[in-house]
Amino acid sequence: MMVNTSIALTEQEIAAIVAISEQTGRTRDEVLREAVEQFIARFPRAGRRALLQQAQGMWRDRKQLPDVGKLRAEFERFTAESG
Repeated sequence: MMVNTSIALTEQEIAAIVAISEQTGRTRDEVLREAVEQFIARFPRAGRRALLQQAQGMWRDRKQLPDVGKLRAEFERFTAESG
């Protein structure tokens, strides 16, 4: 689905877009969409996997972390009592 939008461009930018349009035989809209697509591609979204990989090891040097086994046992005891 296409959504119309409005942007302000300088005269030089419009002239360049018109020139590219004429050179390539593409419409100005096509030229602008491709430019936007190329710009967006430079900033890829970080997916969940990439975020997890970035976070890997972030607690490695921490010394005051709780014992996961004790936390799990407490959680299980609490859920059994609530059940």
